[in-house]
Amino acid sequence: MLVEPAASPSEWTAHAAQFLPGREKERIRKIVLAYALLLHKEFQAAEPILSDLYQHSAPEPQEIIPVLLAWTKVETGHFDQAAPLVERNPIPSTSGDIFRSLAFPRLFYLRGAILEKQGRRDDAAKNYRLFLALSGPDAQVFGEEAKARQALGM
Repeated sequence: MLVEPAASPSEWTAHAAQFLPGREKERIRKIVLAYALLLHKEFQAAEPILSDLYQHSAPEPQEIIPVLLAWTKVETGHFDQAAPLVERNPIPSTSGDIFRSLAFPRLFYLRGAILEKQGRRDDAAKNYRLFLALSGPDAQVFGEEAKARQALGM
């Protein structure tokens, strides 16, 4: 599902229901659907799914759902709602979850974008610089490296 061609959010939802049927698979179905929507830049459609997962998850220090939810909030212009979601760093996990790369180092980009909206340019710049240092030499398809560089005047 994660490597298939782009589809509408309703098609992704139907596909997820078909791929992972049954009530017992509801949480994993929502997670897979949220990842698919994020990877296809369907942030508005991913937001309610991630919000539901966030509200119905026990707080775990390694959980990345708050960061992913903040990502949808920033991308849809809800910076104030995103701010509390990225106050803390998720504790790195040794689980080998490949989707952790959706949260880290993006967490620092999101903080930078939020702080910039709040008018805290120096703090935003620190987060943007940290994001760029940690994101590596290859830009991701989401364009955040370019946005961070532009915000820094690079």
